[in-house]
This record gives sequence, structure tokens and C-alpha cells, in this order.
Amino acid sequence: MKRLPLVLSFAAVLGLTATSGHTQTINFDQATDFDLFNNLTTSNADGDLYSSTATGGTNGSGGVKVDGNAAVAHYTASTFDLTAVGSSFTLSLDSFFNDNVATGTGPVNRIGFTGTDSTGFGGTGVYLFGGLNRISANTGQLQIGNNTGSSFAGTSSLTDFTLVDDVFYRLTVSFTNSGSNQYAISASLFNIGATGTTPVGAPVATLGSTVTNAPFAADTTTYASFKSDQLSGGQVLDNFSVVPEPSTFAMLLGGAGILAFLSRRR
Repeated sequence: MKRLPLVLSFAAVLGLTATSGHTQTINFDQATDFDLFNNLTTSNADGDLYSSTATGGTNGSGGVKVDGNAAVAHYTASTFDLTAVGSSFTLSLDSFFNDNVATGTGPVNRIGFTGTDSTGFGGTGVYLFGGLNRISANTGQLQIGNNTGSSFAGTSSLTDFTLVDDVFYRLTVSFTNSGSNQYAISASLFNIGATGTTPVGAPVATLGSTVTNAPFAADTTTYASFKSDQLSGGQVLDNFSVVPEPSTFAMLLGGAGILAFLSRRR
């Protein structure tokens, strides 16, 4: 996979473990951090279609401009384990829409988890995702996708909600292991205003589905990833985050307590 050099700034909270134990946010903020970190990789040369912008993000901060149908970007600084029943993570991504964003049946944004050997949200590989499509100039749909390996296992879509230009949208998708190789996936879309600073209110749209993915349920090293597809200059991305839900914190703390107890017994 090709390295994607983007300007990153991280806010790490509650660092319980090296893999999946804390909230992680990529702010893409050039204004405060000019160092280049190789914490994202892309699955092919289309990653060149992601480029940094100093002021295009939320509230005039740094962001990532999407210049076409770009590749999947994998956050490789940490891996995430969703194999335990009850483990749960929420991903979110902010994006600024203008009238160049592509329309049609294809995705505009997808966020989710990709397996160890996956190339991303398309073709072969193991992954789960929630996505936003723009099916006409002012009509959107949410999508949930599930791939178990060589063939696409299918999607569920909610259509016919209104999209507007020149605002930021926040796509939020939660993934919960509900047992028996099944995952409950819940996607929500919020309008957070022209500068991306409007407090989150009622969602523009929501979608939920339960999918079965045995290979994913056996993979202890998955990656948080995003993908963007649209015409040149149609979108700026910001604030890609991964948040463990309370049930996952409880499991991690429980495990840490057991380890501490065993250590004291020794």
C-alpha cells in the first residue's frame, strides 16, 4: 500500500492499550502542526487525489481536499479488535459539500473497518462500512456495507433525504459485535453548518442494519478507514475519529484489572 503523507494532529484520550483502547482523532490541521506523519496509507495510486488544504476544514482549520475518486485511506497508527461480543466503536468524519460533489449511484463517503489483508471498501477483502451517497443534486442516501472476502455481501440503503450545498456534514457510524459473527451497524448524518461548528442536533437521516461477517469476527487487527468518491474539488474532509463505546471501555478495564490482580499474585 502507498503511504499518504497528510498533515495530522492527534488527540489521544484514555490510553488503555496500544490497540483500540482510546479515542483517536485526526484533525488534518496544518495551522498548528506542520510535521508530516505517515499514519495513513492508501490502497493504490489514487491516494494522490487526497491533498492537504490549510483552511478548508471546520472553522477555517486544515483539512483534506479530495480531487477525484480517491482510494481508501487506512489509519495504520493503531489496530482495532472487534472480535469480543459487546465490543463497540463509533467512527465519524466531517465533510464540506459543494455543487461539484458527484451524483449517481456510487458512494460519496464511506467510513468503517477493513480487515488485515483488505484493500478497502470495494472489490475483494473483508470490511464493514457505513456510507453516504448523493443520488441526485439534492437527494442523498445512507448505506451500510458488508464484505466477507471474495464477493460483496450486500448493502442496505435509506433513500430520499435532502442534501444542501456549502455546509459541513458529519457522518457517524457505530459498529457493535452482537455475537454469532454478527455486527449491528448504525449510521447517522448530521448537518453541522457552513463552518462545521453548529452543535449536533437531530440527524438528517439514520440507518441501521445487522450483518453477518465471520472472517471479520475472527480478525483481531482491523483498521479504521475512509474513502471518498466525487468530482474534482467537490469536498474537503476533516476530523476523522474513532471512539470506543462504554461497553468496550468496560471490557478493557476489566482485562486491565485481571492483569493487575495476577501481577500482584505473582
